[in-house]
Amino acid sequence: MKWKDKLLSEFIFQLSNRDRNWDSLISEITSNKGIGIHMAVFNEPFLSAIIEKRKTIESRFSVNRINPFRRIFKDDLVLLKRTAGNIIGFFQCGNIEFWVKSKGANFEKLESKYGNSMCTYLDENFWANRESSRYGTLIEIKDCHLLEGFSISKQDRTTWVVLKERNKLSIF
Repeated sequence: MKWKDKLLSEFIFQLSNRDRNWDSLISEITSNKGIGIHMAVFNEPFLSAIIEKRKTIESRFSVNRINPFRRIFKDDLVLLKRTAGNIIGFFQCGNIEFWVKSKGANFEKLESKYGNSMCTYLDENFWANRESSRYGTLIEIKDCHLLEGFSISKQDRTTWVVLKERNKLSIF
C-alpha cells in the first residue's frame, strides 16, 4: 500500500473513532463524487496560527503552476502536516482565490487585503521570500480540527500533495 493510501486510511479511521459523528464527511471522502483531499506541510509559526484560529487564509506561492494552483476547490479538505513531523489535523476550505502576477496584480495589494488574515507579520521576510513567485493560491481556512497525530512515510520534499481529486474516482 502506498503512503497516500495509508494516509487516507488512517485519516478515515481517526474520523470514525471520534466523539463527533463524521459519517457524512467519511461518505464524501470515499464517494466517487466526493470532495478533494490534500496534504500540506506547514512550518512554525504558521501552523500554530492556524490551530489557534489566528490565521484564516493559507497562501501558497510559486514560480510555476504547481499544486495547489487550480487544483483545490471550496469544501475540499487539507490535512495539516508538521514539517518533518506528523499529520496533526485538517481544515475545510472556504473561498479560493487564484493569483497570477501581472502589472495590475502585486504583493502590495495582497498584503493590504489579506496580510492580517495570512499572518504575514509573523515573518518579516514573508513577501521578500516570494518576490519571484508568479502564481499564488489563497485558501480560506474553515472548520479546523485536530487529530491524534500520526506519521506517514513521505520521503520527498513537496509541500503540497493532492491525495484525492474532487469528482474523480476514489481510491476506495
